[in-house]
Order: sequence, then C-alpha cells, then structure tokens
Amino acid sequence: MLSLERWEQSLQYIRGDFCTQPHSYTTFFGEIKSSNYDGLEVAYIETNAQKIDHVFSSLKENRHYFVVWQQKGAMVFSHAQHEQILLQPDEIILVDPAASYSMYPQGLVQQLVVHIPRCEWNNIGINHKALFSKLSPHQTSTKVLLTILKQLAYAPPSQHNGEGQAIQQAIRALIQPSIDDKSTDTASSLKRIVQQHILRLLSDPDLCPERLAEEMKMSKRSLYRLFAEDNISIARLILNTRIEQCCRELIESAKLNQPLSLTEVAFRWGFSDTSQFSRSFKRIKGVSPSVWRESQLVPYSELHPHQM
Repeated sequence: MLSLERWEQSLQYIRGDFCTQPHSYTTFFGEIKSSNYDGLEVAYIETNAQKIDHVFSSLKENRHYFVVWQQKGAMVFSHAQHEQILLQPDEIILVDPAASYSMYPQGLVQQLVVHIPRCEWNNIGINHKALFSKLSPHQTSTKVLLTILKQLAYAPPSQHNGEGQAIQQAIRALIQPSIDDKSTDTASSLKRIVQQHILRLLSDPDLCPERLAEEMKMSKRSLYRLFAEDNISIARLILNTRIEQCCRELIESAKLNQPLSLTEVAFRWGFSDTSQFSRSFKRIKGVSPSVWRESQLVPYSELHPHQM
C-alpha cells in the first residue's frame, strides 16, 4: 500500500497531474501498477480516496486518451460541463485527459486504464464531444471490448512484436460503434446511488438533503435537479423511504409473532420520537401506524366472508 505522497507521485507519473483528497474518517488506501506491452501502456489502480481531481496542465497529457474499465466498486466522473457519469463494475468510459475533471470513488474501487495514443484516433471520426463518454453496455462491440480488457488484466499479452499495436487497433475499432453520446442511463443510475445512500443512512435522524449531497459529492442544487422531473423533494424522498421501511418492519415482525413496538420501529428508521413518527406516518398513509398494522393483518376470512 502506497502512502498518499507516493500514490500522488505514481499517479502523476502514469496518468498526469492529479490531486487526491482522502477521507477524513478512514485510512487512505492506494495502489498503482503499470505495464507496457509492446507499446501498449496499461495501468492498474485501486483506491478508497474521497475525491481525485485532474487539471489539464501540460502537453504531455495531450498524447493519449484513457480507456477505463471499472473492475470493482463504483466511480462518479464529473467533468467541466458539470455532467456526472456513474461508472459501475464492468462498465467502460472513454476519457480525454486534455480536460479538467473529478472522480469520486464510492468506497474501494479498482480500475484498469489503457492508454491509447491520440495520434491513432485521427481517422476514426469520433465526435470530440464523445471523448468523455461511457460506452453503451448493450452493444456487442462493448462486450467484446470488455473481454479484451479482462484478458489484459488477468492474462497480459506476450511481448511479441506487433501485438500491442494490434490490440490498440482492436480497441479503437470496438469503441467507435459503442460510444453513447447521450449517456441516457446516467440520471437513472445516479438516482439508484442516491437511494442506496438513503437506505444506508436512514437510521440517522439527522439525515437531510445537505448530508445526502455531501455523500454523493455533488451540490445540493444538482441533487434537487436530479429528481426534479419526478416532482418530489429530497426531504420527501427520505421521509417516504423511512415510512416504507417502517411499514415493512411492522408487518414482518407481526407475521413472525414478534411484533415490534412503534417506538422500536420509529427509532430504528431515524425518527427522533414516536409523536414525530405517528404524525409523519398519518400524513403519508392517512391513518396512524397502529391502525395501519391492524388493517394489514386482518385475516383473509374477515375480508372475504362470502368466499369461505
């Protein structure tokens, strides 16, 4: 495991000018390895950093494009146009290092990064705007590319003359039809990440939009905009999730003949007291928690007396 200083030195040597911000509440972890296979440069990266910023500062960084395969964990990329792209395991992104961007690892992440010389792309005809794009995972060409990247990670190519160049050509050819300029699944993917964070933090009574935005490494405004089309506020989304989890707990515990008290359920899912829980529950469900639980546990014979 590298120290933060050694990590940044290695990262800058391999990929350019980066600045790493570790988490304040956990020990920093970072590992970098690089290989060169007949001119094909490959880097293996693993880290739990909170944030990694890249600022274009030299012509050296203009020599390559990065093809990034997310091996483990999730990473959010945010570039100069403030677009955020979520990269999940087995997804691939094409990155232009001749631009400023930030990366936000969601826990411990592993990546394989292939450097493709910029000069090799001259005749490809890819729109410049596409050069910070996640490849469509549904394209057959992306699936074939993923197979090649896995081969590079787990069974590196030999040093036979011309093999590195052949792999570069294959990667370029496979990327062209796979690029998804619009990244149409970005918003839905980010919403899923938000909901995962809500569930993880739901027991905390202080969970609020500001805390959620901090966890997502985005501004509160961006977080609100993400759910604007759903016509729901972040505070209401948190409350709805709390109530749904309470409903599930009320029913499941009763069915096991081990019913939890309303106080236990309320505290377990982030309500500060039972009065707050009861008021919030009635606002969402229309009845009190105790009445709702009783209505859900009415025997089938009482609901359908004429069918018995």
